[in-house]
Amino acid sequence: MENYTHVIVGGPRLNEENIIYRRRRLLEYLAKKQTASAVYWVYFKPGPIYKIGKLSYPKLPKKYEKYPYNKIKQIEISDFKFLLSFITFFQSFLVGKILNEFKGEGKKILWFTLHRFAKLSEIDIWSNLIYDCSDNWTNKDEKGLMKKILDYITSKSEKRIVRNTRIHTASAPFLKNKIELMSSRECYLIEHGYNPTMFDDLIKPAVENDNNKFCFIGGLQGNKVDSELLLSIAKSRPEWEFWIIGPFPAEKNKDSTYKQLEKLENVYLKGPVAPDLIPMQLRTMNVGLLPYKNTEFAKGVFPLKFYEYLAANLNVVGCNLSSLRKYANNGVYMESSDRVDEFIEKCEIALKTDPPSELIKESLKHATWEKRFDEMYSKATEELN
Repeated sequence: MENYTHVIVGGPRLNEENIIYRRRRLLEYLAKKQTASAVYWVYFKPGPIYKIGKLSYPKLPKKYEKYPYNKIKQIEISDFKFLLSFITFFQSFLVGKILNEFKGEGKKILWFTLHRFAKLSEIDIWSNLIYDCSDNWTNKDEKGLMKKILDYITSKSEKRIVRNTRIHTASAPFLKNKIELMSSRECYLIEHGYNPTMFDDLIKPAVENDNNKFCFIGGLQGNKVDSELLLSIAKSRPEWEFWIIGPFPAEKNKDSTYKQLEKLENVYLKGPVAPDLIPMQLRTMNVGLLPYKNTEFAKGVFPLKFYEYLAANLNVVGCNLSSLRKYANNGVYMESSDRVDEFIEKCEIALKTDPPSELIKESLKHATWEKRFDEMYSKATEELN
């Protein structure tokens, strides 16, 4: 049996508190493969300039101490103002240090899940190189000179990675098209997934206040989530309950919209919830919300919580998500504009309509993380066997 060493350019440091994004799920998937001899998680961490380029090996979370996760090793690289992670000129002296970690037998596969450390893609040791794009890293939303400079060097880094990698995958149609324009080669659309075992054998409990519980899972990130739209709807419909389940911003980062949401009696800011408790939280709700901004960044978003809403048999209402258009066309997702009156109208329809259970089951059939990564892994290894 052929053995593989997998190297993932990811981030941030692995710990128990991280939101489990796609790249983290890919890491765990690869570690479970019998053919995986080792899996390296390489990432950059901002720090002082005197530590720039220093390697360290942080302790893994407890869940990774046992087989098969004991194959995982994380390598932290100290960065300063993005010099190392984005500018290839500064990465050359690091490559030798990193390569010492990957010596040994077996084929080596490099996975880029971020737009950083492009120099690593130019080393002739890889059996295959993959770029999995799950965010619109370069966009036109940023304002200010420094942010425009950062966008420029980010774009250069991503283009270099796209040019040097052989397999391209993306989580949303907008990203697929963007990568294909960069590379003039096919990019495979592999959407996010969900973990069906989290939703097995859960009985939906009775809802205390029928037909008025709306939820949003995740942080109210200013670059993509339309918090002002949420606020306007909550003010317009005081008889509806809005449950926002996700991390609180630091006190200094709370904008006026967030502070107003905190004061409303029909808004419940619950904070982060352990992933295995999310299904039970969702089963007490009536409608899942996806209120996104009309921005360049949001064009590349495929919300992680979409399939979790569906798995909990909820109607879903959202806006400005081109990645979900096909689900709007088949009746699984209620698409609105970001006008307050229209969004409220769609929410009213969602409350009065039974979820399309059969359509939801069909949509979920091939949407598990396991099947998504099986497809990605197959494309990464099919020419190597």
